[in-house]
Amino acid sequence: MRGLVAVAGVLCVAVLAAPAWSGATTTPTAVGVSEREWSVVLGRLKAPHGRIELYVHNFGQDDHNIAVRRQGVQYGFTGRIASGGQTTLVVTLKPGVYNVFCSLPGHRQLGMVAKLTVT
Repeated sequence: MRGLVAVAGVLCVAVLAAPAWSGATTTPTAVGVSEREWSVVLGRLKAPHGRIELYVHNFGQDDHNIAVRRQGVQYGFTGRIASGGQTTLVVTLKPGVYNVFCSLPGHRQLGMVAKLTVT
């Protein structure tokens, strides 16, 4: 019986202390990114701060890329993605609103931009 009480006590302490141990998650948040002429669509518009994996698929007929910027600072860039191609971009972001866009000349101005809110 003493052993059972001791185990119950340890479990109670572990449950009560769990919030103190929790911090930023180490598991990245997945965000799908679809691009085509002339749009960028995010699979989710909000993500928690920390490590974020952008799964980018170019459904367009032209080559594209993806850049992630906030207030003029670039946090990630995929490089050129061929038509039908896909890639993954991993970024670590703090809370704020980020522009996710194609940085090829003229593409952003044609509408290839989306906003990701990081909480």
